[in-house]
Amino acid sequence: MAGASARRLMRKVLARLSGEKLTTFLLFLKEVSVGDFLAIELLKAAGVRNPQQVIKELIDEGWLERGLGCVSLSKEIRRALASDGVDVLTAGRELAERIERLKRPIMAKQKFV
Repeated sequence: MAGASARRLMRKVLARLSGEKLTTFLLFLKEVSVGDFLAIELLKAAGVRNPQQVIKELIDEGWLERGLGCVSLSKEIRRALASDGVDVLTAGRELAERIERLKRPIMAKQKFV
């Protein structure tokens, strides 16, 4: 996945999200849409202290949107992922893996400082 839209999205994510917001966004980038209850449980297991608040902030910032009993990537982000000719789920998972690889050294340093 080397499309221009995905590269722009990756730069935007890396510039604007970190910590619990990045962890939360990456879950949705990998899964596209997750039921409310399951999202909260998965995020708690990933170490997000207040998943409901983080989800709300990401919705307010336009990264996510609320559906009926679920939370999903915003339409804008789904369009950006799909515009490169790859299905949204595949593109999202590939992008999430690239972001995690780039962030891993930074996150490791933060834990030991």
